[in-house]
Amino acid sequence: MNKRITINFIGFMACILLLASCTVRQEYDFTGKEKGRYKMEVDFTSMSAMVGEDGNAMKDAMDSINTDSIAEEMDNHKGISNTKILTDNNVFSMGYDF
Repeated sequence: MNKRITINFIGFMACILLLASCTVRQEYDFTGKEKGRYKMEVDFTSMSAMVGEDGNAMKDAMDSINTDSIAEEMDNHKGISNTKILTDNNVFSMGYDF
C-alpha cells in the first residue's frame, strides 16, 4: 500500500510539472564516496498566478499531502535516510541523505 502511495504521489507531481508552469530546483551535495544529500524544491507560485488562484486552492492541495507517510516510505528504501518534506504556501520541498 505504501509503495502505491509513493507511485501515485510521484505520478501526481509529474502531471503537475508537465501541465503547469513551475520552477524546479534540485541540489546534490556529495560528502564522500557515494554519500551525500539531495534536495528538490518545486515552486508553484507561477502556476497559481497563471490560473488566477488567490493561493488558497494551492495551499489546500499542499496541506492535503500526507508528508509523513511519504517520508516514511522514502526512508524504507535502502540507502535513503533522514527524509524531510515541507510544504510552505506554494513551495514543495523534499530532501534526504543517501
